[in-house]
Amino acid sequence: MRLPWELKAKLREKEKEIGNLEDRIEQLEEEKNSWQERFEAEKERRSELSRKKQEAEEERNRLMERLEENNERSEENREDSLTTDNSEFQDLDFSEAVEALEKIKSVNSPRKDLATIYSPGKLSDVSSLKTLKNSVSSERFSVLQNQSSFVAFSDPVLGVFVLKMKPFFNDLVKTENSFEVEKLLQFLKEKKHWCLVSAGETGIYREENGGFEQVERITNRVDREHSKGGFSQGRFERKRDEQIEQHKEQIQEKLEAYSNVYLVGDKKLCKDLDGKYLGGFNPNRGKPGQFYGFRFRTFF
Repeated sequence: MRLPWELKAKLREKEKEIGNLEDRIEQLEEEKNSWQERFEAEKERRSELSRKKQEAEEERNRLMERLEENNERSEENREDSLTTDNSEFQDLDFSEAVEALEKIKSVNSPRKDLATIYSPGKLSDVSSLKTLKNSVSSERFSVLQNQSSFVAFSDPVLGVFVLKMKPFFNDLVKTENSFEVEKLLQFLKEKKHWCLVSAGETGIYREENGGFEQVERITNRVDREHSKGGFSQGRFERKRDEQIEQHKEQIQEKLEAYSNVYLVGDKKLCKDLDGKYLGGFNPNRGKPGQFYGFRFRTFF
């Protein structure tokens, strides 16, 4: 049997333990709240960093796309201006180009010294470059080195006929007693579809042997490029990108109904569309000149 004062002492001891536990609970609660506040602050900080990272990546992508577009334009301008002298290539319409190819087709030589060159890109990318160097003089090779996206026909007597056009053909180097023209003429005569892609307005055309008709016209609102800097520019360009994506989706939806499709226009807009991309087009030329981009010149 415990005495009353022993029970009181034991009770005080328990009350003290309870007080200590309550103090500890209060301390842990304060620590929990402190960590919760830190967590929320860190979460907010990470969210802000993620947003800034996304904006920075979008800005970087826009700058990279602009740089790529500027490089493409510079390359196109460089290619258009490159000749051995300051003379310019002559624009040909469809019938003139076919007529020129038919005349070239009629040339023959008993020596098998007529060289045909198909170069869909730069001449340095042609697979049979060594064969070409052995087939033409160094002067003529130098002339061809300055061109891209062309077919050329070299005759030791008549000179070199160069016809620039959209690169729908594969590379080829061939030396025979006649020029290889039939593959080109066959493509020109067959039925195909051209998609002239531009921001806000795109046309799909059916073309065969120079005759054409527009089969689709896709129009959407796409704002002009923003020229000012700052936050508003980023917001504007995001909106413009959304408009372009909407335009591309509608183009792709229409293209699914057609086969043998060739894309010409802005490279960024043509990306991911069904069809073979062949480069840009000159809006100042008529159709079907815009499809093929024929330009001709003879070098002697």
